[in-house]
Amino acid sequence: MGLLPVGGGALMSAPLVEAETEKLGLGPDKKTYVNLWFGHTVFPVYPVSQILILAATLTGLTVTALIIRQIPVVIVMIITGYLIGLWKTPKTNKKPNITIDRNRVLKRFLTTFLLILVTIVVAVAFSIDVSIAIFIGIAILLIIAKPTLKTCIAPLKNWGIWGITLAAYGAFLLRNVADAVGIS
Repeated sequence: MGLLPVGGGALMSAPLVEAETEKLGLGPDKKTYVNLWFGHTVFPVYPVSQILILAATLTGLTVTALIIRQIPVVIVMIITGYLIGLWKTPKTNKKPNITIDRNRVLKRFLTTFLLILVTIVVAVAFSIDVSIAIFIGIAILLIIAKPTLKTCIAPLKNWGIWGITLAAYGAFLLRNVADAVGIS
């Protein structure tokens, strides 16, 4: 879930991390640590991270050059997170009573990951605006998933989504005002 850094991402990752850390028998403090730590290890190398783009702009380096320099940091973060949060975790013999269709799960994962990957590749490879790349990703999602109109409208009724969207819009508006005025 750390590969999907979005506003409200913890709301998505926390239940998944809860389920997996429950199998490991971790206490509440370790569960919180694992969720927080591993949810943020990708940021130093995430190519569309605002912080990485800002650092590249301020230093005059390319985003790729910064990412290459940050890879050792990410490796140390992963090792540190493992040593503090997961090392010497007692092995559990709990096996779920669920049969898993690995092909179906793999297909779902690849389909889902493909959408994220397409958005990033389109934005970077074709040097187009991220918002256009996101719309292309959404179009591919709609083609693959073939959702009903009711399914598409349901998220629009969620006030939490509107709050995050308006906060992001406010941040972009502030950035554009700062650019227009000529301040950094």
